[in-house]
Amino acid sequence: MNNRANRRIGGVIVVVVFALIALYAQTARGSGQSAADVPPWDGSATSIVVQLRQEGGMAAVHERIIPLFTLYGDGTVVAVESAAAPSPGLSAPVWIGSLNRQQIESLLRDIEATGFWKLESSPTSSEVSEGFAVIAPQDQRSTTLLVHLADRQHEVRLYPTSDTTTPEAFQQVQQLVQTLRPADAQPYLPTSYQLTARSLGNVTTMSAAQQAALVEWPFLQIALSPDSSHTLKGSFGQEVGNFLDQEGFAVVQAGVGYQISYLGAAPR
Repeated sequence: MNNRANRRIGGVIVVVVFALIALYAQTARGSGQSAADVPPWDGSATSIVVQLRQEGGMAAVHERIIPLFTLYGDGTVVAVESAAAPSPGLSAPVWIGSLNRQQIESLLRDIEATGFWKLESSPTSSEVSEGFAVIAPQDQRSTTLLVHLADRQHEVRLYPTSDTTTPEAFQQVQQLVQTLRPADAQPYLPTSYQLTARSLGNVTTMSAAQQAALVEWPFLQIALSPDSSHTLKGSFGQEVGNFLDQEGFAVVQAGVGYQISYLGAAPR
């Protein structure tokens, strides 16, 4: 009787032990699930992992356009600062910071949870009116979200048309990246600038309104000529950029009008 009871107790103990082992294994797998949910990405400094950008439209561009948000593989973040003062040579003020691996994984998990990977780009209409202009599909203003991982990538481009609403998942990802600001974020100022001048013709051939739109070019050390190009650096480059931001990009020198393009060096 004792032997039978002992065998029964021993069998119960074995069952309990195996159950505990199985439970432990399941728990261990579960604890590693969050890390497994995040696919690897290219960790190089030039690889784009997440990007939000706007493109197209009829507005003239005289300065370098920086995407609204870019996360690179090494954790560097470059983003537009909408509330700051203009930055010379750039279409908008910019900050630069960094995320560690855990922060990148957290962002990618949050993006996954929105349903972004299931979104599709919106079709373009045959034409869109902007003011008095009619814009061809390839020139329409659009907003694009890109996520690029090692094993997959997805790009969604939306065009603002009257019969299309922005999908909630798209809005959620926009909110995620545009409210993200690393602790070490700092304003970015270019260290060099590329100035290019395009001739608008002699002022004597212009109408009074066209002449009134021109401002005198004050930097005599920079001789403008048709299709001329100059590289400016440091504080002088910032001074020229500040002048253009305040006075405009249509200037006159020695009786000739010029349209100026002023590109600050990109952060990456």
